[in-house]
Amino acid sequence: KLSTNVYVQSALFGLISLGDQIPSYRLSADTKLPKIGSISNLWASPCGEIFLNSKQLIVDLRSGQYVNLAPIPKEVSTDVVTLKIFQRMPAGPPKVVSHHNKATKGRIIREIVTQSKVPTSIDQLVKAITRLGAEVELVPNKKIKNFNTLNVIVDVI
Repeated sequence: KLSTNVYVQSALFGLISLGDQIPSYRLSADTKLPKIGSISNLWASPCGEIFLNSKQLIVDLRSGQYVNLAPIPKEVSTDVVTLKIFQRMPAGPPKVVSHHNKATKGRIIREIVTQSKVPTSIDQLVKAITRLGAEVELVPNKKIKNFNTLNVIVDVI
């Protein structure tokens, strides 16, 4: 079940499931190839089709380079949520976390996939994240109705 619900964006193979076996490789998401140019020319359409065919909540944890590699089409029929990770500071407002961003997102995905039922709504996703002790703020996208951001504020990363 897990391998069919969670995908990883690969620069070389596109969207792969956790059950897919691939060789070790090094290829950056911003690579330009001779005669092809940006590898986003290879992945935008086929990965877009996967997103378009999704009937489940899409939780996009990819970094900016990988989002640019294969953007989620605005025409998807399901809810799309991206996460922005912040760290609560001793004084002042929370700050965007970049260095430990992957670790926090890893904890979130572990919380999601270890539950007996994968979240099917934004409310269920918020509950899963708050179980980790984070504060969560929903920020709807004003331009695209079903695209949302969750600001996730954590004390310790």
